[in-house]
Amino acid sequence: MAGNRDGEAPRSAPYVILLCLVAVAIYWASGETNQYLGWPPKTDNTPARIQARELSVAPGGAFRGKGAILLAMPLKGAAFWGRDLFPVLYFKHRLALGNDLMNDAEVAGIPIVNEYGHWISPPMLALLAAALYRPEDFIDRAAQVPRAFRPNLARLLGVSLVVSDDPLPHEIELYRGTVADRPLYIYRIAGANLGQYSPTQTVVGARAERILDYLQAPNFDGRELAVLEEPLVAELVQGEGVSVSLHKGPRIRVLAYSRRTSLLVLPFDYSHCLEVDGQGLDRVMPVDLSLTGVVVRGQVSLEISYRYGLLKGSTCRKQDLERIKALNLEDAATGRLFRDSRPVKSAVPGP
Repeated sequence: MAGNRDGEAPRSAPYVILLCLVAVAIYWASGETNQYLGWPPKTDNTPARIQARELSVAPGGAFRGKGAILLAMPLKGAAFWGRDLFPVLYFKHRLALGNDLMNDAEVAGIPIVNEYGHWISPPMLALLAAALYRPEDFIDRAAQVPRAFRPNLARLLGVSLVVSDDPLPHEIELYRGTVADRPLYIYRIAGANLGQYSPTQTVVGARAERILDYLQAPNFDGRELAVLEEPLVAELVQGEGVSVSLHKGPRIRVLAYSRRTSLLVLPFDYSHCLEVDGQGLDRVMPVDLSLTGVVVRGQVSLEISYRYGLLKGSTCRKQDLERIKALNLEDAATGRLFRDSRPVKSAVPGP
């Protein structure tokens, strides 16, 4: 017994040494990038205070829009996350401000349109690309490079604040400065979709290619026109008194009124897994490729939540996948919105 105990120390020594090396590496990385030692993020700087003032929302508070972080905008040619955005966010912004202005913003209750990649559905990824990406840039599900600003689609997505490293001359400037030798601007975006977009005209696109044709048209205006995947047989009027608030759960509460039938285009991702309770609802449908459309009548009071899993099951997620395939989204987006990074299929010689 004693011999066995004596032999355990040498066998565990490599693991102890490995853990010590990992701890040292994390500490060293912390000193270089402030990713670990700088928690919680600091909000005692002007850019972070502006973000909070404009967008921060507590449970039960009114939705005021989303922020977008657009970096490497002046860069010519293709951009890469690891080379052109990550070093700025973490080696410069976070060291200088104690806040990376993107991931850290969400800690302060600030909705950011640059969601962590693994949470973005393919339709939302495509709409984000149409609004904020450049087709020559490399992206994947975890690392996107938003560095373009197409106002009509950005507003449709609910973007009401932009942090950028290049001027946006037609927007309302709230901040102009330099952070760790990099230019930094913050703009308020007037007219963003906070749930009040209630178009009265519709067109139908059964495939993603056709939907993108409508959305990417220079004169597309989501306030007036909705792109649907199935016809909506109804004479639409604009919804009135629309308000959207965010609640724990998470849940989205929508209050509105419609004299007849109205379509509200909410700047939140559509899914078959959405559950909608309340009064005034006629139907829920995808609009503009990835947004949630609710067709309503009369006095409207709705609560929307996203549910799937052990109790509800995952059939709704399968329906989402089937919809993506039916839209032929991958072929429509590749090369048009994203650089084609799919492996080349080599021909298999016949017998």
